[in-house]
Amino acid sequence: IAKLVDEIQKLKYQLSLIGGIDTEVVGEYQQSKERFDFLSDQIKDLRAALADLEKMVSELDEIMKKKRSASFKKIRKEFDRYIKILFAGGDGDIYEVYGESDDETEEAALVEGVVLAEQVGEAKQHREKILTGIEISINPPGKKVKNISTLSGGERTLASIALICAILSYNPSP
Repeated sequence: IAKLVDEIQKLKYQLSLIGGIDTEVVGEYQQSKERFDFLSDQIKDLRAALADLEKMVSELDEIMKKKRSASFKKIRKEFDRYIKILFAGGDGDIYEVYGESDDETEEAALVEGVVLAEQVGEAKQHREKILTGIEISINPPGKKVKNISTLSGGERTLASIALICAILSYNPSP
């Protein structure tokens, strides 16, 4: 006990050399602690909201992929039908063209100008094929065409009209 009393006396002496405890410091500490607790709660709420948003985005992505796939199948079928009508025969098809995502994944990881390192790392690991466009293949009667650029101007125009009609025939058009 004598050691503790000596230690207390030393600490009181050091405290008197410093100038004692200012009452404003205690109030400032209390304000800082309240602010810290408030911000900690806000961060927890934001993380929960972020998780909910990520879940909703993935669900919406899945729904949109299914709807786009169904729409594309119908438009593809109608495109072939309109090619047969406009060209009086032949056949036409449209194909989806996929590529690898590169810049979009990093841009998606930007949050108010700050790149979250773990999200960029995950994005690089989970590169997925993304739809980059469509390819049109048309074979007018009596011709074997591999690329639309080898068609004449009139044939290209008829192919464009067939594509527009196919898209409009799907209701509502995508």
